[in-house]
Amino acid sequence: MLFKPLVFLSSTSDLSQERQAVADDGWISRYFNVYLFEEEGASRDIPLERCREMISQSDFFIGLIGKTYGSTLPDNESKSIVEWEYDTATTVDDLEMMFFLREEAKDPGIDARQQNFVRRLISFNRGLWCKFFKTPNQLVEQVKDSLTQLLIKFKVRMKRENIWVSKRWQSINVPIAFLICAGLCLIVYFQLEFNILPNSAMIAICVALAVAIVMLFLIIIFPKVRDGH
Repeated sequence: MLFKPLVFLSSTSDLSQERQAVADDGWISRYFNVYLFEEEGASRDIPLERCREMISQSDFFIGLIGKTYGSTLPDNESKSIVEWEYDTATTVDDLEMMFFLREEAKDPGIDARQQNFVRRLISFNRGLWCKFFKTPNQLVEQVKDSLTQLLIKFKVRMKRENIWVSKRWQSINVPIAFLICAGLCLIVYFQLEFNILPNSAMIAICVALAVAIVMLFLIIIFPKVRDGH
């Protein structure tokens, strides 16, 4: 079964059409599980804690930002739920974040709270690398392109980590394999010279020596063949 990374989709209330366009896109839904809070079933979960849990479990966080500030937290009317989701996401290690802003979000006439939030997002010193869009179709293409780039970057990183682990494994196991082979060769030599072991023991030692030589070959040669060196 193909593993599908989890995407937490956050958006302001004026972008419901754009939100649904992203969630319904065939390519995105094929390769990713998109979480929408409105699709949650009724339960005893506290909404804020459930959102926090889903953000912490996600692999990607996508924010869609329009010109409205949106619903605020019940105990903090100076902060919207979307901005709280952003702040929560920034505390999660290894969570890839990407934000897409509608062109109208740059309008100086929008809610002052939203202006401040947008400034936080696009700040050159502390913000994110954001993209601006005009239509739902343009947004979907930007999201797909960004997800593709992040997947490629993730694949390259994993390949580098696998190479490092492989080299580390070789550096540890090659000397051990050499010592085992050398020890078994010495035993065989002394047996041939002094005949101190029964034939059954010699057969076992020869089998062990053959296995050790094969293991040494696999440790040294196989990774080079696999990697095309």
